Amino acid sequence: MIRVFNLFVPAGAFILLITDLVLFEGLLLAALALGYGTLAPATEPQAADLLLPTVVFLTVLCATGLYERRFLGDVRQMAVRAFTGAVLTLAALLALALIRPQAWESAPEVAAAVLGSALGAMLLRHAYMRLSRLEALRGRVVVVGGAEGVGQIAGIAATRATPRFCLTGFVPLDGTTAAGVPTVPETTLLEFCRTARVTEVVVAPDPAGPEPRQNLLVGLREAGIRVLDRATFLEREAKQIDVAMPCPHWALYSSGSAGEGVAAAAKRVLDLVAASLLLLLTLPLMLITAAAIRLEDGGPVFYRQERVGRHGRSFMLIKFRSMRVDAEKDGVARWAVSRDPRITLIGSLIRPIRVDEIPQVLNVLRGEMSFVGPRPERPAIVAELEQRMPAYAWRHIVKPGITGWAQVNYPYGASFEDSREKLKYDLYYVKNRSLMMDLLIILQTVRVVLFSEGGR
Repeated sequence: MIRVFNLFVPAGAFILLITDLVLFEGLLLAALALGYGTLAPATEPQAADLLLPTVVFLTVLCATGLYERRFLGDVRQMAVRAFTGAVLTLAALLALALIRPQAWESAPEVAAAVLGSALGAMLLRHAYMRLSRLEALRGRVVVVGGAEGVGQIAGIAATRATPRFCLTGFVPLDGTTAAGVPTVPETTLLEFCRTARVTEVVVAPDPAGPEPRQNLLVGLREAGIRVLDRATFLEREAKQIDVAMPCPHWALYSSGSAGEGVAAAAKRVLDLVAASLLLLLTLPLMLITAAAIRLEDGGPVFYRQERVGRHGRSFMLIKFRSMRVDAEKDGVARWAVSRDPRITLIGSLIRPIRVDEIPQVLNVLRGEMSFVGPRPERPAIVAELEQRMPAYAWRHIVKPGITGWAQVNYPYGASFEDSREKLKYDLYYVKNRSLMMDLLIILQTVRVVLFSEGGR
């Protein structure tokens, strides 16, 4: 794992990025050579014609999820996403060609390179996943702690088709055992690590359980074995914050951008630019949606609802109405559920692709929301969740957003357990937020909308 702009990025993602870059440039140069009959050094306009398609292609691959490991184990998913990426790249390049007419001269060669690279990207990922399944290429991890800690780490490995690590051993500090994981006595841990070629030791004692001996951990470090705590390991592998850990600790010593100064100004500029572009690009769609909502039942087009924003201050969130006018006539706040009977026909069409969320750009322009941040909740639900999860209040350190880290990593939440899982992602964002992370989330939001992930 490599840490870039406060994000833990798998080394495999960088390998795929480089191979995609080399493949696309190679195919593009070959196509141009066949088309023009020469590979002579390009003039400046020709160099731009090489650079622009490459940037667009790699950006679209990221937006369709082809650098995310969870989608790479499914050949059908890879094929759909690679094909979608090729179509979107060609569409974007066509739009750019209207601005740069000289790009039409090399359009056939660029199109051939895009289609060939999309096929090549899928084949490369298939080969990469086959290699990833080899245990010899994975990290080897030993857990020192209790049943809760080893269970949490084993759960990450079990829920992944190809985990980046294998759980090699468990040193129980409380006398427990872990199913399927070899038990290692504390006294022979150092020898075991050397013999089994262990790369990391994760210290994960249960809250009320005993701690490992300090001299043991020091000995491991001196032997060149990486030692880290459970919270850091989970943050790196699952892109989450453990909600059970003391919030003031990670909040005070977080690596995220400060809430004031240059970072805050840059984020506000990004908010204004992203919101304005979204409003401009979707204006025709918004007009059609507004007319369809009005024609369906004659009710109001927009739905205003009180939500909790930064520092707990309330504001009125604006959405396209996707439920019946009397959806909450008793005044009781409810989560939306799968196939919710309160959803209108138009609502069932616009909710999966998040069209109902677009009017929130007005909240962003007014400064009540950010483009990226934790999703705002209703006061009654916030009060309940803060009572059951004290860490929930820490997500209000930042402005709420139209999209966020939880939204691109977890499906729509409709229960306390869903809220708890999403909170782990929200706190990860609060701790590690940066302008680059916001841009990455915006790109991944394109994937969520394109493939209707998690909508209700």
